[in-house]
Amino acid sequence: MAKDKMDDVLKGLSDIREIAEKSKDVGAEAKAQIEELGSDTSAKIAEIQGKNLAAEAESKKLQSEIDAIKEEYKDLHKKANKLNIPESGMDEFAAAHSKFKGEFASYLRKGVAPSSEAVEELANAYVKQSIDVNDDRLLKNAAYDMIGEQGVEDGKGFYTFGDMKSVSTGNNPDGGYMVRPDQRTDVSVSRIFESSPMRAISQIITTGSNEVELPIDDNESVSGGWVGETTSPTETGTPAVGVLKIPVHEQYAEPRATQKMLDDSFVDIEAWLSRKTNDILTRTENTAFVSGDGSQKPKGFLSYANWTTPGSYERNKIEQIASGTNGQITADGLRNLQGSLVEAYQPGASFLMKRDGFTAVSLLKDGQGRYLLNERLLAEGADIRLLGKPLFFADDMQSIATDSLSVAYGDYGVGYTIVDRMGIRVLRDPFTAKPFIKFYTTKRVGGDVSNYQAIKTLKLAASL
Repeated sequence: MAKDKMDDVLKGLSDIREIAEKSKDVGAEAKAQIEELGSDTSAKIAEIQGKNLAAEAESKKLQSEIDAIKEEYKDLHKKANKLNIPESGMDEFAAAHSKFKGEFASYLRKGVAPSSEAVEELANAYVKQSIDVNDDRLLKNAAYDMIGEQGVEDGKGFYTFGDMKSVSTGNNPDGGYMVRPDQRTDVSVSRIFESSPMRAISQIITTGSNEVELPIDDNESVSGGWVGETTSPTETGTPAVGVLKIPVHEQYAEPRATQKMLDDSFVDIEAWLSRKTNDILTRTENTAFVSGDGSQKPKGFLSYANWTTPGSYERNKIEQIASGTNGQITADGLRNLQGSLVEAYQPGASFLMKRDGFTAVSLLKDGQGRYLLNERLLAEGADIRLLGKPLFFADDMQSIATDSLSVAYGDYGVGYTIVDRMGIRVLRDPFTAKPFIKFYTTKRVGGDVSNYQAIKTLKLAASL
C-alpha cells in the first residue's frame, strides 16, 4: 500500500517536472516573442519620432519663408508710400495694387502664386509715373525689384513667385537669377591693335609754340681746285642753309557716357574711356608719322618722292631702292637697301616692316633650299635682327604688293623728328549733351623728316 502511494507520488512528481519543462519552453518562446515585439515597437516609435521631427523642421522652414515674404510685402508698402504718385495716376495705381494685394493674400493662405498679369499691371503703374520716357525700362526693372521680382533684358520675361518647391539655376525664372555670375571689375577681354614704334626710335622735342623751325645744312660748298703759288683764285659757290618747319597739329576724340553709367557701373568707366582714347590717339599719330600726307597732320617718311638720280641727294625727297622683283622682298634687295645708307648712319640704323613683310623675309631661301634668316636669332625672343641690325614691326608700313614701299631702313633718331606741343588734355562737359557726359580729348603733335639722307625705303619693283 505504501508502495502504491510512493509510485503515485513519483508519477506526480514526473508529471510536474514535465509540466515545468513545457512551461520553461513556453516561457522562453514567449520571452523571445516579447523581445521581438519590443524591438519592432522601438523601431517604429523611432521612425515616427523622426518623421515628427522632420515635419516640425519643414513647418518651421515654411513659416520662416512666409514670415520673410510678409516682411517683403510690408517693405512694398513703405516703398509705395515714398513714390508720391500724382492724383492723375492714383486710381490706376490703386486698382493695380488692390489686384496684386488680393492675389498676394491668396498666396499666403493657399500657396497660389500671384499671376504674371497682376505683377505686370503693378509694375506698369509704377512706370507711368516716369517723367523721362527714356528711363522706362530702368523704372520697370526697379518696380519689379520693389515687389520682389527680378527683371531681365529689355524689360521682358519677368517671372513671378512660381513653384517654391522646384527651383534651379539652369532656368532663370526658376531661380537662375538668384545665382549671380562672378563679375570682374577689370576689362580683361580686349582686342589688341598693332601699331608702329616711331616714338621709341625717333627724335622727340617739346615746344611751347605752334611750330618748330630746324636749320638744314645740306648744301655742299664748292672747291676751286688746286692752285699754284702765283695763280689768282676765282670766286667759288657759297653753301646755302635751308629751314625745315614742323607745324603742330591737333588730334581729338570725344567719347560720351551717361551719368548713370558713370555712377552705377562696377567698372571705372571714366578710366576705361581714358585708356581707350589714349590708345587710339597714339595709334593714329603713329600712322601719320609713317604715311601721313602733312595736311592737318604730321607728314610721314613714306609720303616723300624718290631721288631723281639714284645716289644723288635731293632735299625734300627720300631715296628708294628697287627690290629687283615686282611685289617681292628679295635677299639682294635687302642688301642693296642696307648698303645704300651712308656709313655715318649705320650704327643707329634699324629695319621697319609689317609682320607680313617679316614673314616673307623669313621664307627667303638659298639655292639649296636653306632659309637665309638665322634660325637661332628667331629662337632668342623679341630682339629680332636682320643683317646684323634690329628689326621692328611697324603695322603702318605698306603691305607686300607691286611697287609698295614695304621695308624701310635708316637711323630714325636722326632722320625723323616728332614735336610735342603738350600732352593729352581732357575737357569734361556735362552740360551741352545731357544726359551724356562728353569727354573732349585733344593732343597736339607734329612730325616730319628732318634728314633726307638718314632713311631709305625698299620699293618692291623690278626697277625704278
